[in-house]
Amino acid sequence: MTTIFNRKKNEGQSTNSVMDMQSSSQDDTSESTSKSKENLLKPSIIMKGLSDIAQNFDNFAPVISKICKLGEQVIELYEKAQHNKKLCGLLLKRCNCAVASVKDLDIRRTEYKEFFFKKGNLELLIAFSKCIEKSKEFISRVSKIHKLMKYLLAGSIEDDLKELVNEFDGYMLSLNFSFTIQTRDDSIIIKDYVIQIHELLSNVYNIPNDKQKQQNFYSEVDLVIREHRKFLIQNEKPNSDELITIVEENEPLLNGNDYQKTDHHSSEKIEKRISFKDSTDVSFKEFSNISSSNNVDTQIEVRRQVNILKILKNSDHIIRFFGVAQENSKFYLVTEWMDYGNLYEYYTKFRDNMNWRTKIRFSLDICRGVMYLHDCEILHHDIRSANILVNKDRKVRIANFGLSRKFSDATRSVAQDSENVRYMAPEKLLLSKNEKRKYDSKCEIYSVGMLLREIAELKKPHSVLDKLELHDIVIGIRKRIQDKHYEPFSDDVPLDWQLTVSKGEC
Repeated sequence: MTTIFNRKKNEGQSTNSVMDMQSSSQDDTSESTSKSKENLLKPSIIMKGLSDIAQNFDNFAPVISKICKLGEQVIELYEKAQHNKKLCGLLLKRCNCAVASVKDLDIRRTEYKEFFFKKGNLELLIAFSKCIEKSKEFISRVSKIHKLMKYLLAGSIEDDLKELVNEFDGYMLSLNFSFTIQTRDDSIIIKDYVIQIHELLSNVYNIPNDKQKQQNFYSEVDLVIREHRKFLIQNEKPNSDELITIVEENEPLLNGNDYQKTDHHSSEKIEKRISFKDSTDVSFKEFSNISSSNNVDTQIEVRRQVNILKILKNSDHIIRFFGVAQENSKFYLVTEWMDYGNLYEYYTKFRDNMNWRTKIRFSLDICRGVMYLHDCEILHHDIRSANILVNKDRKVRIANFGLSRKFSDATRSVAQDSENVRYMAPEKLLLSKNEKRKYDSKCEIYSVGMLLREIAELKKPHSVLDKLELHDIVIGIRKRIQDKHYEPFSDDVPLDWQLTVSKGEC
């Protein structure tokens, strides 16, 4: 149920139009009415009236243009919002109403001449544009976790939103713009949203309602974002001597001889070693096609990235990075050792352990890890069971990701990458040879959906095609995705699980 909010009618005032323009009329004698009509018909009078309207409208035009532009920016922010879409929607709806009213003014300016001649309306509209700008800034702050955390720590989010809503509605009424909002008290809605934000931090990020721990989380995410952005800017230029010196100071190479070798190898290029210093089990993953002589730029770039990725050490859902080691002419990425290998290997060997409690626990931890990476403005680019590792405590962690293509090329094997078509979003998989589309968080969410499907069924996506040759598997998967064909879920898969996966696949 909705209510139309307009200014209260003054005695004799009409509010039937979309813009409640004030008008007044007096009872004139038939003679004066006749003269008025004659004057209105004179071309000179008509031209002067239109000229006056145009002159007055010219003063309003820049403000109208600004408000329309702000409206577009608010919509864009809303569509990209990672969190609190409903909270952002509270302001989005108001902004949409404001823009619609302003556009109506622009289109029907000759009908609303009273508005453009009324003293004070220009100042009101200018002030209103500033209010809309504040709404845009609010949406920007609450739609990303690192900005939201800063806002929450200030403890003013609820009061600020109430004040902003009241200010916005006040301008709408003062300008006689009609708009529709829910009849439920906004203050209750706002309070509910703030509670949900705290629940998000507690249930999704496992951050207790403790200001110091929330501050630590915010600082970590904020630091990763700042360092990541700095890395992207620096990456546009070749590695300078100054940059190499900074890397040597901040991220010195580890000595491979400081780690004891073992007979345990999870693959040809990945081996388990033990630190002589503190007996920590670590993984040594040999770089592909990198040596001390043939690609200094790549190993420097990987070290720069590792220096940033080490900041993620406090997340329980992301593999821990220790650094880059050199031994003779070879380079290795050093991370924590994951005893049970990747998720596919785990559920294949320990199928009986994969009850629904375990499936839910694994899935939640993966989703938390992906959300955390996205909040840090990091996209994994290759979410699949081979890149989810299981440690000795049977906890899953996301692995095999970096900040650039060079990192991926150096630390992943080509043979594994041929499997990623099973999890690839349609907008990437179905591109023609000459087409390009930027990989974004929506592509990644699709991959997560396919991984959740795999966890539910304990088999890889499109596994019915496994008997075919690799080339035919890729063709078969493309054809299935093109036809929007997905295998039905087994009867024991909960409906909520199916719905969650379906949302990811849309």
